[in-house]
Amino acid sequence: MQKLYKNQAFTIAHADDGKFVGEGLRAFFEYRQLGISEATKGKFDAHVIRAVPGMESPAEFATNPEDAPK
Repeated sequence: MQKLYKNQAFTIAHADDGKFVGEGLRAFFEYRQLGISEATKGKFDAHVIRAVPGMESPAEFATNPEDAPK
């Protein structure tokens, strides 16, 4: 829900109303938009992220060779 008050946008995002979508940076996460982008006319963005059950990151952890045991 978004309202204007004295030319300022105000947004409220309730968990019950939110829809998670899997179209994001990483396929093993789902994202729920909070309405910040619309309220700030694209200047800022915020979302809730949750892991997709049963999926894992395909990437390996990055390490620094200097930190390896000798």
